[in-house]
Amino acid sequence: TTGGVVSTKSCKSRRPYQIGQSAEVDEVRMVVGKESGGEEYMSHAMTRRTMLRLAGALVAVSAVRFGSDDRGMVHAEEAAPVVQQEFTRYQGPLGLGYSFEYPTGWSVGKKTVKTHMNELVMSPAKKSEGAVRGGGGIVVDPVKINSVSEFGSADAVGNRVIELEKKKDGVSSASLVSAKELQKDGLTYYELEYVIDTSHGGEKHFLAASTITGKNLYVLTTQARTADFNASEPALRHVISSFRVKPQYYTP
Repeated sequence: TTGGVVSTKSCKSRRPYQIGQSAEVDEVRMVVGKESGGEEYMSHAMTRRTMLRLAGALVAVSAVRFGSDDRGMVHAEEAAPVVQQEFTRYQGPLGLGYSFEYPTGWSVGKKTVKTHMNELVMSPAKKSEGAVRGGGGIVVDPVKINSVSEFGSADAVGNRVIELEKKKDGVSSASLVSAKELQKDGLTYYELEYVIDTSHGGEKHFLAASTITGKNLYVLTTQARTADFNASEPALRHVISSFRVKPQYYTP
């Protein structure tokens, strides 16, 4: 492992898990399906394809498993109490300029099969008393626009995510809880919260943040089973709020 620091008051200094400095760092459940595999992106920001790019990245996260029941994904009757949580900062490749903090009881690593330009998955390293249950990840993919606002409003993106989720096999219900726009260091971020109930994974609560800079789309997502969400919520929200991307300039 390589060095890193924890920036929150309740955290101790800790050395985070890092994956080197290549541009191959991968992200989570925000897969864009076929479009992430090489289809050209249409230059007109308000086209259907453009909206699908962001919505598809978010939808992909619901299909990824961040561990099994013996690694933090527990049943409703086993929900954990809320606990004080320490965090470790992860610094992505210098060329992509992103960072976030994750619970120290989680591991961070690449997906087995690469589906994005850069992709990481976060999951509990082991099941233990007081561990944050859930998971998450980050994905980075190239786009041809300069801001998430060119996708449409945060509400429009959130509603499109729900529409796409409802069309997936095994999804019994999907609902948008909230959608908001934030400004951080001169960049526009969209933060979404939504709930999905499936026949294969039960009901899960998702939190997601996205932004665009340097012609790259960044999407960070966390999730937990609804039964575990109340206990895990403070930590999952911290992961999302800690997400930062350094503003970059696109050079064709």
